[in-house]
Amino acid sequence: MSSLGTLTVTLVEAHFTRDTAIGKMDPYVHFKSRDFKWKSETIKKGGKKPEWHGATFSIDVKYLGDDLEFEALDDDPGKDEQIGEGQTKLAAFACKEHWEEWFDIEHKGKRAGKIHLKSHWQPAKAEAHGNDEMAEVQALMVEAVQKKKKLENELHDAREHQERNAAEGAARIAAVEAEAAGGHYDEQRRVADALFDAEVSRAETAKAE
Repeated sequence: MSSLGTLTVTLVEAHFTRDTAIGKMDPYVHFKSRDFKWKSETIKKGGKKPEWHGATFSIDVKYLGDDLEFEALDDDPGKDEQIGEGQTKLAAFACKEHWEEWFDIEHKGKRAGKIHLKSHWQPAKAEAHGNDEMAEVQALMVEAVQKKKKLENELHDAREHQERNAAEGAARIAAVEAEAAGGHYDEQRRVADALFDAEVSRAETAKAE
């Protein structure tokens, strides 16, 4: 498949709520997308609020439906311990030339903090007749990603509240899941991902014509 464009991502900082060490952690972040892999510099004694400078990588994007996965780890002499992990669609970055966002990470289903990313999207040259349709589809992608993120945040909030107040928390979880298109959160997420991939495929087909 031909290149859709080049995505340049900069890791700025992280705010972790999970601590894996008695002293200050030595965190780094590992990124992966299909065959692409990149590891940031380890911030010695960066603790729960590490900052990176010049931590930038580029991806030659072939498919907007691919995920960008990120995993934050504590660099230990023995075995590096996971702080948290997360992921997002490459299409989320491709919707804007310049973008800046905090992305949540979790560990064993619980929030573990967030990482701060900046990005620059340089699309490959395309035929003019495909630009309008691509822009429309990408706008739909942004809306879908935002709605999905909002739902996931609400579910996380409800689960965290449940730990503090089991009865009330269970009621909030039931309400969020009921609102998630009448049923089951996991099923709704699978449907949303399928629709998302279909939109990406349609956009890429339109671009190639």
